[in-house]
Amino acid sequence: MSNKKIFRAAALARLSSPEQLDTLLTVTTPKGWLALIGLGALILVAVVWAFLGSIATKAMGTGVVIRTGGVFNVRTTSAGQILQLDVDVGDTVTIGQIVARVAQPEILERISLAEARLNDARTERDRAARVRDAAIQLQLETLDRREETLEQQVRDLQEQARLVREQIPVEEQLLERGLITRQQLVLTQQRVVSIESNISSVRTQVTKIQAERYSTRNAGLEPSL
Repeated sequence: MSNKKIFRAAALARLSSPEQLDTLLTVTTPKGWLALIGLGALILVAVVWAFLGSIATKAMGTGVVIRTGGVFNVRTTSAGQILQLDVDVGDTVTIGQIVARVAQPEILERISLAEARLNDARTERDRAARVRDAAIQLQLETLDRREETLEQQVRDLQEQARLVREQIPVEEQLLERGLITRQQLVLTQQRVVSIESNISSVRTQVTKIQAERYSTRNAGLEPSL
């Protein structure tokens, strides 16, 4: 009962003073405004950091730094159907690496024709080499037979010269006895000179044959083109 009476007395006192109705109602104090502004600024900073801020993170580890060369367009030097693709999307390629194979039937045909002509040329070269070797061998055999014949002639002439030389002292004795003439002795001496001349000529032919044999063998050793 006492509280109700007091409330009524305070209300009656306020009603009895109508000039207090124009007094401004104080909602908060300046310190409260400062605190509210600070709180708003803090919230704004938090919102901005939420979108733009980051937290530095430190991690320990090892790795390899690879410098990429970028992305380039790969172009072929000629057109054709792709037969084989050796790389996948995202693969790293290097200089000179084959990435695809393109069908080029015209080039393959030209290569086949060139290889066929090359094989024919090699076959013809081998055949010509065999013919040449056979001719050289035949020529060497002919030279060997000629040299052997000439060597036999030299031996025969040397034997004749020996016999004629042995005949000269005998004829000299016969000349002293008057059994033969001096002309006959001179003819025998001239015969020795003639035989020796023939021996020298035959030996010259042997030397020529040996030189010809050397040239023939060197011709056989020359590389064929």
